[in-house]
Amino acid sequence: MNQLFVIPLVVFISLGSCQAVIPDRVHFIDASPTLPNYLFRGAIPLTKDHVFQMDSLQQQLRVAAAFENVTLPSGPLYIVDFNLLELELLDRNAEKQFFSSNPQLGKFVHYPIFGDIVGPDTVPSSILKSMAVGISKWQHDNLPKAMQTLVSLLNTNWTRPTAIYIHCEAGMDRTGEVSGSYYMSQLGWSFSQALTYDDKCIEGRNITVYSQNSLQWYCYNLKYTQNAQRDCSIPAQWSPEDCHVRK
Repeated sequence: MNQLFVIPLVVFISLGSCQAVIPDRVHFIDASPTLPNYLFRGAIPLTKDHVFQMDSLQQQLRVAAAFENVTLPSGPLYIVDFNLLELELLDRNAEKQFFSSNPQLGKFVHYPIFGDIVGPDTVPSSILKSMAVGISKWQHDNLPKAMQTLVSLLNTNWTRPTAIYIHCEAGMDRTGEVSGSYYMSQLGWSFSQALTYDDKCIEGRNITVYSQNSLQWYCYNLKYTQNAQRDCSIPAQWSPEDCHVRK
């Protein structure tokens, strides 16, 4: 069975020429109820020359928080860089080196994400439940573990106000997969709400089928381990109002 889940290498071409910290891609996700810690998603915070744009990132985090009526503490935030890159070695290593050289500014956490070639809709119903329940045994991305890691980071006492920043390159596909999983598992969103938000409200294009597959697999994992009533079917239509699910 493992041979079904071949890593789709061709889809992860480096986008190193992207501008640093694309404003429209930075979004507030959640905050710790007891600590000054905040969770965000966005695009890669590097220039095309692989220079980390800390000032730009700090600014966009404040803009994104304000949009959701969240007031961040004054002063620079400590950044936990939750990096989803794998094949983009130059970008990944540039971020790792930045925080290695500037540990007072933040921490680099590497959690590579690929997506799944095979989606649950193509799997025989006779094995769907067992595969979904056992997702941590075969899924490269291991989304249950990713969620445990994010919750732990968000509730760690970093001794200063902290932003956990989830990102890939464009801040859409792999970032959408991981953020969408958080929306479902921690914020109570439906699969339809999470996928629609990723597809229609961030950039206006669908996330890759590989990321969609992984997100849907995680929905089935939640369905069979926590909530049997959860609907994990691909939404047939959407409304612009769905982009205001947070409100």
